[in-house]
Amino acid sequence: MGGSCSRATLLQGPQPAQSPAKQAPEQQQRELIKKDLSVEDCGVSVSWLYSWASSVEERLGPDATTADVCAKVVIPDTVAHKCRYVDLLEVDHVGTPQYFLSHT
Repeated sequence: MGGSCSRATLLQGPQPAQSPAKQAPEQQQRELIKKDLSVEDCGVSVSWLYSWASSVEERLGPDATTADVCAKVVIPDTVAHKCRYVDLLEVDHVGTPQYFLSHT
């Protein structure tokens, strides 16, 4: 998922994808690696999760529901790319998880 995922990047959301011909070879390779990740390797770092949650709260307010986050953040950020949200993250923040967290 490179470099670190900055707060500005999270607030702005993903940038529009360039066509493969305009991308640098290392960027093309990084995208292929990310899209080939099995679900077992799609854990995110706690630091990324805290940063992302903070940026979502700034965008939507503290009372945002899961449905709000899906409709106003996740779907708009992923629909054009037809990908999982994890595929948009910096490589440094994605890997084999050590813990499983869920919410109800």
